[in-house]
Amino acid sequence: MGLARRLALNAHRPLGRLALPFLRPTSAAPSPWDTGADPDALLAVALTARDPGAGRRAAARIEALWDGEPEHRKVIWWLLRERLTVPYGPHSTDHHFTGWTKMADGSADVPRISGTEIWRSGPRARDRIHLPETAERFLFGSDPDCPHVPRIRLVTGLALGTAAQAALLLDLALRADAPAVRGRCAAVVAETDEPHVLDALENVFSQAFGFWVDRRIIRDELILGQRPELWSDDGTPTPLLSLLLSNPHVPRPPGAESDDRTSYSAVLAALHGRFDLLADFPPGWLIHQMLRVTEDRPGTPADAACRRALRALDEGPAREILCQAAMEDDDSDAVAAVADAGHLPADPDLVPLFLMLTRQWERLAATDPDGHRLRDSIVREDIAPSFRELVWMLEQDAHPPQATAHDDPIPHDAREHALDALRAIGPGAAGNQLCEMAVDGVDIAVRVVTETGLVPAPSNPRDLALFLYRTGQWDRYDAADPDGQYLRDRVEQLSPYDDERTKLRDAAERGGRPMPCSPRSEPPRPAPYWPGGTGVSGTGGFTSGFTTH
Repeated sequence: MGLARRLALNAHRPLGRLALPFLRPTSAAPSPWDTGADPDALLAVALTARDPGAGRRAAARIEALWDGEPEHRKVIWWLLRERLTVPYGPHSTDHHFTGWTKMADGSADVPRISGTEIWRSGPRARDRIHLPETAERFLFGSDPDCPHVPRIRLVTGLALGTAAQAALLLDLALRADAPAVRGRCAAVVAETDEPHVLDALENVFSQAFGFWVDRRIIRDELILGQRPELWSDDGTPTPLLSLLLSNPHVPRPPGAESDDRTSYSAVLAALHGRFDLLADFPPGWLIHQMLRVTEDRPGTPADAACRRALRALDEGPAREILCQAAMEDDDSDAVAAVADAGHLPADPDLVPLFLMLTRQWERLAATDPDGHRLRDSIVREDIAPSFRELVWMLEQDAHPPQATAHDDPIPHDAREHALDALRAIGPGAAGNQLCEMAVDGVDIAVRVVTETGLVPAPSNPRDLALFLYRTGQWDRYDAADPDGQYLRDRVEQLSPYDDERTKLRDAAERGGRPMPCSPRSEPPRPAPYWPGGTGVSGTGGFTSGFTTH
């Protein structure tokens, strides 16, 4: 440190202010932003000089440089930010400059401030940040050239950095030691339209919400010095969430091409009530996130916001995916959402099956009173995945497990219409799927293929014999395989460990038939491992027992 700098920092009046004009860059080669003075030294004097007059004059020179060329502004902001975010320990180039990064407890050995990273707990992880009055006055000073609101130097500087650096503002709003500073920073967070700050808000929210919804909050995880808890036990937002929700400019729509699997911006939109933005999010990920929140965090403010969002979906891909989700799970939040909102699939042929699977009986009766629309839709090849859900629905309704029994069983007319629709399925992809379900022992499928005579297509004699045997169609089996040769040929192809043996024996027991095959054998256990072999001479450690010599 040069003599002029030491005098400007440490000397009392008037010597400190007299040394101020002699602060020059120490490098012999002038930098591209050479201002004729050393900005780093000016900042040190402005913030920590013992001579108040020297501090005021240094601050005035910094303000003049800021208002000058844009390149000066970039350098001053970089130096300011470095002094705010870099720890000043024993290897610091300026041992006297401690006030800028000093915590309220008086410690100068502090961790770097980072707004978008999780900090493990430490002795000072929650400490307050001290912002000197001179720095506060400079940062909140007016800047007419600022391209964003509010037009102050702090926002101008944040626009020169990145989203990670802009999280510095959020950190000050939560952890500044002076309530007035916290309030001023929080007001900037709530008002600004500066893109880096908006990015920081969305990034920090997604990170904190991810921990909250996954219930991965443990004792030593902090975000911006706060535990990543977003609501208190009574449902009121925590200070962290209140800050993240304060800005009306977030979230911003990402565009349909975006597919960030770590972002919860769609949930942020729901919490803000900005349902008009939902169509801009990737539809599959949007529905996945909303249903995950309602399933994993029921009864929370986030759950209520996501439920409202699902009911507010406009026509489009997201609503189609929600309707499909409701058809695939008849006991889900998706069913409640589509039923409450009156959502319907865009394909009119799907509507009767959709209403059936979502148990909207009155609407189904009004839409398809005689069941012909359901029957016409089931025979379509592209309906096969959904008709499987219909089969399982009928099966569970006929044999409801105690834990999944519905309070509203399928009405008689709707059940008969569904069975008639399944009986209309002929050979093809849908017919083969129905036969597969019958072979797997689904009673409704067995009943339908038995009544209609449906068999897999194409089918060789051995596979046909197996199908008829497994589904208990004994008269047809006896006609197709009178001496049992086809079935024996098929059994000979089975492995001793094949589960098919057990299923065939179960079918024979149900029909009072002789056992067609021996029981399934247990797979052989691997040889035990005894340490000590070499693999070159001996067993390599794998033996069937001890050998004595």
